[in-house]
Amino acid sequence: MKASRYEDKQYWLTLAERYFEAETTDQEEAELVRFLASPFAQGAEFDELCAVMGYFSVGKEEYAKPRTVFSWRKYGRLAAAVIAGLLMMTWGGYEFNRQQNLCVAYVYGERFTDPNRVLSEMETSLKNLQYEEVEETVDHQLSSIFQTLSDTNE
Repeated sequence: MKASRYEDKQYWLTLAERYFEAETTDQEEAELVRFLASPFAQGAEFDELCAVMGYFSVGKEEYAKPRTVFSWRKYGRLAAAVIAGLLMMTWGGYEFNRQQNLCVAYVYGERFTDPNRVLSEMETSLKNLQYEEVEETVDHQLSSIFQTLSDTNE
């Protein structure tokens, strides 16, 4: 009787034939792979089986998982472009805001852009306006509206 199952070459040759006929289970294929990795599989009769199983195992490893290639150059350029765009947008927004907040006043044909001077000229212009103080309050106005309606109904 043989000392171990690995020494029974006829069993492994029969299993190899079943493998080529696609009649083995996953467990039997795993056993066959372990056998091929052992020193008992040294011989010309197992060379073809080693080549085929090795080919398929490499193929499974290569194509089973999706390949992800990370390129620092591609993403580095993209990051640089995004940062440059953000800087340009920030600078453009600052310049636009600075130009929009420009205070200008024309006093007797003379142009002033100093904000303090423009505000003082505006205050002077508002003080020079003459308007009548209206002493009627909201209550007085509302009562006059309702009184007019009641007078028209009588």
